[in-house]
Amino acid sequence: MPKLILVTVGTSALDKCCEVHSGSIEKLADDLHRKGETSRFYTDVKKDTLKNLKNNTNLSCRGLIGYSRFSAEIASLLAMHKDPSIGKITTEDKIILLHSDTVAGKLCAEVNAEVICETLMGCPDRISEVKESEDGKAVVTIFRPSSDSPEIIQMIRLVGLQPKNAGDFVEKGLTNLFERTKNLLESHYNEWRRFVNITGGYKGEIPIQTLQAELKNVPIVYLFEYAELVKMTFTDDGVKLWVGNQSAPAATIPIHRREEEIEKI
Repeated sequence: MPKLILVTVGTSALDKCCEVHSGSIEKLADDLHRKGETSRFYTDVKKDTLKNLKNNTNLSCRGLIGYSRFSAEIASLLAMHKDPSIGKITTEDKIILLHSDTVAGKLCAEVNAEVICETLMGCPDRISEVKESEDGKAVVTIFRPSSDSPEIIQMIRLVGLQPKNAGDFVEKGLTNLFERTKNLLESHYNEWRRFVNITGGYKGEIPIQTLQAELKNVPIVYLFEYAELVKMTFTDDGVKLWVGNQSAPAATIPIHRREEEIEKI
């Protein structure tokens, strides 16, 4: 059964080249915003970030290094790829990269998408298509191996999801994330194994994605400190938590309240 993996995207990919270009992720993100997506600076940063991530991913796939040299998104997907209970990520699957409404967010989604295509999915040749969503709340970039192939990656730029204005972040960005996640999980209900990966992205996205995962009964995955994959599933007994490749949950957290307790809230 193919997998649908929703991945919130942050800017950890820039950590691999920030010292060369700007000294810190924050300054690099500001420089990218100031100079823009069509600048030579954007091209140079993207090239350096891609080079580092591709080299490290190839080494990791061969078992030579751990996860600490990667972006949070690629590291967690590599951990999923190696987890027997999840299975290898292939071109039969679909990965959704939900990224911020910023220049740095777009760059990180682009480099993550390219590395995922080439090293995880084994798809060096691909075509892409960019379109605006019908509601105007997102810009979607679709990647396919060929023009007549199913899509394997979507990059979704969520309008309003940015770190400068709290009002827009909540009213536009998080609302947009909630609706987009809901629609994606519902439209892939049949014949898909669905996962929500919350390793990357803004902290404010975690409760939104956790709520949607619980509502749709979809497992959550998270890479703990670039070391072990933590998996969370929702059952009648409560939330079950697995660490690494454990055959039994490490913990179960009861979440059901009595009706009279719910009425008091």
